[in-house]
Amino acid sequence: MAEKGRALVGKLDLKRPMVRAGYLIMMILLVVVALATLFPLLWVFISSVKSSVEIFQVPPSIWPQEFNWSSYANVWSKFNFLHYFGNTVVFILGIWIIQMLVITLAAYSLSKLKPPGHQLIMFGFLAALMVPGLAMMVPKYVILQDLPLFGWNLLDSYWAFWLPAGANAFNILLLKTFFDGIPDDLIDAATIDGATEMRTFWQILLPLSKPILATLTIFIFLGAWNNFMWPYIVISTTEKQPLMVAIYDSVFKSAVFAQNDIMAAITIAIIPPIVVFFVLQKYITQGITLTGIKG
Repeated sequence: MAEKGRALVGKLDLKRPMVRAGYLIMMILLVVVALATLFPLLWVFISSVKSSVEIFQVPPSIWPQEFNWSSYANVWSKFNFLHYFGNTVVFILGIWIIQMLVITLAAYSLSKLKPPGHQLIMFGFLAALMVPGLAMMVPKYVILQDLPLFGWNLLDSYWAFWLPAGANAFNILLLKTFFDGIPDDLIDAATIDGATEMRTFWQILLPLSKPILATLTIFIFLGAWNNFMWPYIVISTTEKQPLMVAIYDSVFKSAVFAQNDIMAAITIAIIPPIVVFFVLQKYITQGITLTGIKG
């Protein structure tokens, strides 16, 4: 009977004392790392159900003396979560559409069409990864303030997010590597059957690329959701702000909300990316393996 799955360590290996001890130590280390990663999220949630006095208690208490859920009702009634959540959805959806359109076509060109100078283009993408994102903020701000050729001022608009996010060097290289794993025989067969380049791209490569596209969707979503500095710089109208910036501007800096209200607002804000991650997490392993065809 064929094995249904493959474990990290075989059953026969686990019978050896040294292997079993090493496996146990590795599991303990993984649990410790997982707890260290989850601790900030748990601390935010626990703080949200404490009283404001208990939050600043010295020494701090790990567990609340009494669960105070009123902070959630208070911050929800005084802060328009749905409006700013809608702003964030528009903000992320625009970035996802533009970036997917650009990176899929760019990766397909570099992987399968190989235009003249494609190696130099690849070097340019690799060089772009070495430039810190903060170093690009001032040039981007100046360009968006007076868009070349058109003279448009795109600041305080969603185009200030969408256009700079269109070409992501890391995502292009990751997708290009994935496309490299798809046999050229499929492309040649489609060409012999009379398929155009766009039809080959749309009906062959993209259906085979669902795992990596789901992985990139997670990267794009989390990157856009956690992006605070750039929206805070370019958006001056409060009604246009995404959720994280609005929480900082209208909740964190406000004297109306107590400390536990702030923690409750942050807890509500981190729920959507966690949900998206768990919905799409099964694709992450498939995407990282960078295999285009099963069999």
